[in-house]
Amino acid sequence: PLQHHERVTSMLQQNLYSVGLGQLEIFFAAVEHNSFTKAAVSLNMTQSAVSKAVAKLEQALDILLFQRRYREIVLTEAGRALYDRWKQSVTEISRSYVDVRQVLLSKTRCLRIGATNTTDLTLYFWPLVNRFMQSHSEIRLEFDSDSINRLVEKLVDRRLDLIFIPDFMHYTVEKGGMNWCWAAQDNAQVVLPKEHPLAHETLTLDTIKNEKIAVLDEHTPDNERWLRELFQSKGYQMNIGRVFNSPESIAHFYQHPDGIMLSDRYFDYGPNTEVLVKKPLHGVKNGIICAWHPDNCTEEVRHFLNIIP
Repeated sequence: PLQHHERVTSMLQQNLYSVGLGQLEIFFAAVEHNSFTKAAVSLNMTQSAVSKAVAKLEQALDILLFQRRYREIVLTEAGRALYDRWKQSVTEISRSYVDVRQVLLSKTRCLRIGATNTTDLTLYFWPLVNRFMQSHSEIRLEFDSDSINRLVEKLVDRRLDLIFIPDFMHYTVEKGGMNWCWAAQDNAQVVLPKEHPLAHETLTLDTIKNEKIAVLDEHTPDNERWLRELFQSKGYQMNIGRVFNSPESIAHFYQHPDGIMLSDRYFDYGPNTEVLVKKPLHGVKNGIICAWHPDNCTEEVRHFLNIIP
């Protein structure tokens, strides 16, 4: 009986071999948000990807973690037991890795830089990096690409030294006590369907004041705040059009355009833009800012800031 128990235990433990920390983090997010959709937003993933990751985890464990019901999920008793036991352990594993990694990095000259995954890095980021590498080849660079909110989190937690994000995020940067400077700036762009009446006009705030403007939702409130203050600066009231839950989801705007959207010229529009026109918004500047933690202004950080025009 003892040998049989040991064999069963060994077989069950083998189920964990294919389980990664990433899957567990997705599971934790689904539990904490009580929703695959909300978990997807928090993780900068699609709802389908979260659902598939949880299903794959359930298959590997041979345990049902959630009961699926119409438009909702319910954590099973087994799922709750695993969450309660695993959450603290996995958090400690992640924290231990970060701590050890930071100790190793502190022994070498390294600069950790993050940039948004929704911008065209060839327009502003890689030219800066190439110039820096030519001047400071002795400093090793580590790159990270992520959503704007997660980049800010990583900067606050000192997991990154510098981040490049859209300038409307300066509200959050300043609120968090971070410093920032312009990294790239140009006329703001208006994105609108080719058949729109304004598609062939010279655009200013006055010409678009009555249009419905697409915005990001409450997960990125700085976007709407910047737009509202922009219109209010000219005495106009902004009309909100479609609302998107992340910059990535704006791709749907290009597939089924409705109204207009303001962006910077560094936003990566992707390949599906045949039905759209991008026009400069005269009199309005925006772009990309570089942010850093004031308590982490190392020599490496200062070297990089010195090459920014």
